[in-house]
Amino acid sequence: MKDLYGEPLYNPTDLKEVVVGLAYQLWVNQGWREAAVLAILDKEALLEYQMPNGSTSLRIVPKCSDLNGTIETATCKAWRSVSYWRVPRKWLRELAETGEPWIGTPQQSVLFVPDPAVLLAFT
Repeated sequence: MKDLYGEPLYNPTDLKEVVVGLAYQLWVNQGWREAAVLAILDKEALLEYQMPNGSTSLRIVPKCSDLNGTIETATCKAWRSVSYWRVPRKWLRELAETGEPWIGTPQQSVLFVPDPAVLLAFT
């Protein structure tokens, strides 16, 4: 499977480590979705995934220690969905510092979400 740019998608269970910017396959809402790691802090990763209708969402995912730091959908039950408008400041700071972009097209909004650095300025 390939992402929108023709790059291969990786199943996180096949990787030895989670890498910022790499495309992954993520099982969400009864299907495999294209996802990318936006940031990694401590033992968590912030992922953005895209639904078939083009909307995007965020998840904070633990890096499971029993799997050598890989993301595993079957055993990691502590996944948290997070709204673009309520992303914790530590993630916004990390995204602003690294310049890692997000798509930012939430399903229930008519507006695109501003860049993380802009949101950080208003929180």
